[in-house]
Amino acid sequence: MKSIGQAAFAESRGLTEVFCLAENVPGTGRDVFKNSPISLATLYVPEESVETYWQTSPWSGFGTIAALPTEVVTFAKDQMATIILPTAPDASKGFISRAGRSC
Repeated sequence: MKSIGQAAFAESRGLTEVFCLAENVPGTGRDVFKNSPISLATLYVPEESVETYWQTSPWSGFGTIAALPTEVVTFAKDQMATIILPTAPDASKGFISRAGRSC
């Protein structure tokens, strides 16, 4: 990710945590967090980038900026989760290959 568009998270009153995998601080459009309580939210970023995010607006407006968690998380059956892949799957051929088989 290189940038976040204008007002992308505006009016996000329930925003409590943001996970940003970008080591280089992404640029933001105007009013990206307008009327969102980021001063009460936590921003998680790569450990080596925490200080840079603290020094860069609007990211510096977060109440807490911390290193991305590295612990293993276990989920119960039927529990919903967001999974962030380190790279995007190659969908250029219209399918994702799993263990050498096409799905």
